[in-house]
Amino acid sequence: SFLKAPNTGSSDQFSVSIAMDETGATMVVGAAKESSNATGVTGTGQTNNGTSGAGAVYVY
Repeated sequence: SFLKAPNTGSSDQFSVSIAMDETGATMVVGAAKESSNATGVTGTGQTNNGTSGAGAVYVY
């Protein structure tokens, strides 16, 4: 299986942290230096890199 963020950037540090629930049904992946200004779940602004190093969490 292959996972990637919907808004990848070369310096986002996607997968710097990873966690799974005990059943293996849900995975959470951190991107410590993702810089979009999106807020909330699937927020708008994911392609705007105006917030340098804000970080992000992706739930799969």
